[in-house]
Amino acid sequence: MKIRVLIVDPAAFVRDALKRSLRHFMRDVEIFDANSGNRALPVLRTNKIDLIIAEWAMEDMSGRELLVWARAEEKYAKTPFIVTSDEGDRNLVMNAIAAGANDFMAKPFSPDEVQKKMMKQLTRIGYKSTDMKAEAQNAGLGSLDVLTGGGAPKKPQVMKPREIKSAGFGKPAPKKAPAAKSSSFEGVAHVHLPQGSVKCAIRELSLTGISGMIQRPSPEAMPRVFDTATADLQNAQGEAIGTLNVYVHALQAGEPRANASTVKLSLRFGENDPAQFEQLSKLVARGR
Repeated sequence: MKIRVLIVDPAAFVRDALKRSLRHFMRDVEIFDANSGNRALPVLRTNKIDLIIAEWAMEDMSGRELLVWARAEEKYAKTPFIVTSDEGDRNLVMNAIAAGANDFMAKPFSPDEVQKKMMKQLTRIGYKSTDMKAEAQNAGLGSLDVLTGGGAPKKPQVMKPREIKSAGFGKPAPKKAPAAKSSSFEGVAHVHLPQGSVKCAIRELSLTGISGMIQRPSPEAMPRVFDTATADLQNAQGEAIGTLNVYVHALQAGEPRANASTVKLSLRFGENDPAQFEQLSKLVARGR
């Protein structure tokens, strides 16, 4: 199955790095690239692109404007669209989701991360693991693959520093911010998603999000990364605490097998009322 991918980024080294990464694990891929949103439009109009990767901040036509244009076109209304950016703050991610993005990659990204992000979106359009090169298959599967029947996780392939640099991913990683304070909050979150509601037993609560466990729902009701939702919080006594806007940050199988009955759910907070965050701060401080 031939896949046509469009990469849009002002930096040539980023485009080249993504090209090398895609060709490393895909058997039959045709790659188009453009250094701006305006230059991407003729490519999109004259070809049927299967997957779009675009930088969010571009001068003549931003990634957001390109995304809005694509979603207004019938042939690109549902095409996987991955946003990239040097910034990864919550507002940018939420704006990308609201505009119709399917996923987000914060720069600098590793070849392994590119592969996982690509395969996650390509499976939505029928690209099978048999279309991957053998060396890429040996790189292993993430826990989300376990949830979707991809098999048990394998040891990831580790690139040597020299190989990473030659692949164009040599930009130093930014210093990590101090971890947000969290607590082992006892309670539940009733998470209301576009496809249904799930009950999450909270394991950890912080000022940035919620981590917990859910019983694996039907495939139709399974949360998806970047789904926006609301979460009704209750404490261990069943008392209502409040409702917060969230989005799905990560999913992981509760057990290392394809038919795992539980799923680890990670939620991140979106835009919320300051008073709600003040109440959340108090909950985190006292841990209940």
